[in-house]
Amino acid sequence: KLLTCPYLALSATIANIEFLRDLFARYHPKPPRYIEYTKRFLNQQRWVYTETGLKKIHPLRCLDVAQTDSLRDLTFSPNDCYTMYESLSDVCQDTPLEDRCEDLCPDTYFARPGPLTLYDATEYEGVLKAFVEELPNDQKVELRNRHQKSYRTVDTLETLRPFFQTCKRKEMLPMLYFHTEELVAKEIFRHVYEILQSAETSEYPAHYRILEKKDTIYREYLVKREVFASHIKIKTKDALSEKEARLSEFDASERARFIQMVSEFYDQSMTQCRKNDEPTLGTQLQNLEREKQAFLTNPDFRAQDVFQKHRDFCFTEGDPMSGEEIRDIRKRLKASTGQTLEYEDPLLQLLKRGIGLYVSSMPDEYNWTVQRLLSQKKLGIVVSDRTLCLGIDLPIRSVTFSGYRNPTYSPSDYLQMSGRAGRRGKDKQGNILFHGLSETTYLGLMQGHLPLIEGSSKPMYEGYLALPLLNPGMSLTRLSQDRIHSETPPLVAQTLSLPDVRFRKILWTLRHRERGLTFVNQLPALERRLFRESEDQRETALLQYLSDHLLDLSPDVFQSYKTFTIEHDTMDILRALRILGSVCRTLT
Repeated sequence: KLLTCPYLALSATIANIEFLRDLFARYHPKPPRYIEYTKRFLNQQRWVYTETGLKKIHPLRCLDVAQTDSLRDLTFSPNDCYTMYESLSDVCQDTPLEDRCEDLCPDTYFARPGPLTLYDATEYEGVLKAFVEELPNDQKVELRNRHQKSYRTVDTLETLRPFFQTCKRKEMLPMLYFHTEELVAKEIFRHVYEILQSAETSEYPAHYRILEKKDTIYREYLVKREVFASHIKIKTKDALSEKEARLSEFDASERARFIQMVSEFYDQSMTQCRKNDEPTLGTQLQNLEREKQAFLTNPDFRAQDVFQKHRDFCFTEGDPMSGEEIRDIRKRLKASTGQTLEYEDPLLQLLKRGIGLYVSSMPDEYNWTVQRLLSQKKLGIVVSDRTLCLGIDLPIRSVTFSGYRNPTYSPSDYLQMSGRAGRRGKDKQGNILFHGLSETTYLGLMQGHLPLIEGSSKPMYEGYLALPLLNPGMSLTRLSQDRIHSETPPLVAQTLSLPDVRFRKILWTLRHRERGLTFVNQLPALERRLFRESEDQRETALLQYLSDHLLDLSPDVFQSYKTFTIEHDTMDILRALRILGSVCRTLT
């Protein structure tokens, strides 16, 4: 409604597009041109994590025989299409449809040279769907039953580590791990930090000591090499070649010494593990022996990052992030936010493991850092709420829907979040994974019903009258006939007496606040009042004024804000604080 310029509206998740198109036409003189494109550029495979690992889910499990168009919104990967043909071949055997089904055999249907494209697979999917719709209901039921294998729901938190490691092993990273609630996403992130930290200490107790030993020996070698080079006595006329040859002999000798000393340190570490006799002794010894053999095969005779996380507990395609990179991130965060994150903070420590957190309440600089690291493939997993499901262009191969604490994924959530999986021209397929969700939930989401646009049910108060000031082409008399809620006050054409043009957009952003107009007209007086307050009291005075004249917040909200603690009613107070923060951002 505020647009006064040419515009482009894009969406892949609206069922009643004609309704939306008509709305645009009502508020703009030039009707929009509607273009629909039905081809897909990427196939997506659906998986569920079970006690025995990741298992593919076939869309036919969602087939509703009673609904004639139940196949319409189901999407199939090429693998799903081939599996569906095999099932159809069995179902139609010895029936009148057997010959027609044989014509759908991929070898027969694609009887031409050359590779198949995704367009070919999409066309084949449509032909198979049309054939299934012609089947009698009893054969449809038989077809669906061939894919009805159920899996037990796993405990989400307890299986996070094996789940992540499975995804890494199957090359499904980078991945977005979604939850609908920000607080739960943070809880999951914290749990990931704790389990990885604990597991690394338990299974590789000597990891950092070995890094320090390697680094110490190498730095000693550098000092000795400099001294040796300064004492070389040239005995031939070709000084450069003679010096290089003498240094090469020295380097080879020191490299052999490095290998011998590190190998002995591995043996000492094994002996120490046996003395400690911990429950994970067998695993510790196996890990040390395996790493020792890998070291002897390919010795890393170089300076070491003594704080580098163990590769088994990192989820990046390349080397884990270095300590120097983390220090640079700390400096950027401090420069932009004024806050100093401790080096051991989970936010930074998990970045080193290739895991980030992206939620709405995090500082913009941190979220931008997560996006940058993800685009550079330095992160393999990002835990997020709904914040990352819209408007991003990042190298995401897989998307996971977490089932921890019973999240409420809407069909729109599923369509938007799953749409992040797979990169056109880079990934052969995107992956949609369900971790800890009940079977009923993930099958319901897979049905992929597009949401209907209905409009908002929020009341529009006096702030709605700012529309003609922001867009002169709007007519409130006309808009008053299109009120969207019975509680909306009647709208009449009138001229607002606003103190300053800069307050008009503030008024529009407060259109859902009953006292928005009164508050905006009092802003100049509020500025004078705050100026008279002492500098250390201005913040408190502003927040109290917002509560008294606009928001009606409880005293507990201010107490929590001042003390940085929430004693009770956690969710209610957090919601109130978010509202308060939103209004403050509007005013700035």
